[in-house]
Amino acid sequence: MTDEEDQDGQESPSLKSGAVMAAASTGIAALLLIGGGTVHRLFSVPNDVDDDVPPKTSAESAGAKRLRDAELIIIDVLFISKIII
Repeated sequence: MTDEEDQDGQESPSLKSGAVMAAASTGIAALLLIGGGTVHRLFSVPNDVDDDVPPKTSAESAGAKRLRDAELIIIDVLFISKIII
């Protein structure tokens, strides 16, 4: 069995270095992700978003290139709602 094969002898998927982006909705959660950041910072998402808000990232920017080149994007989101009993 090689490093590229799993226990069943199947080829395991591999990702290029830097091809994974990890983001979270809060700064505290982003700190727990290796190489991660907040959704707002990584994807240039403004805090208040509605249909009239234009994108903050141009198609030619370095951030847009990172998004295009990413093979895997992980967004860690946990919505906590208040339950009234």
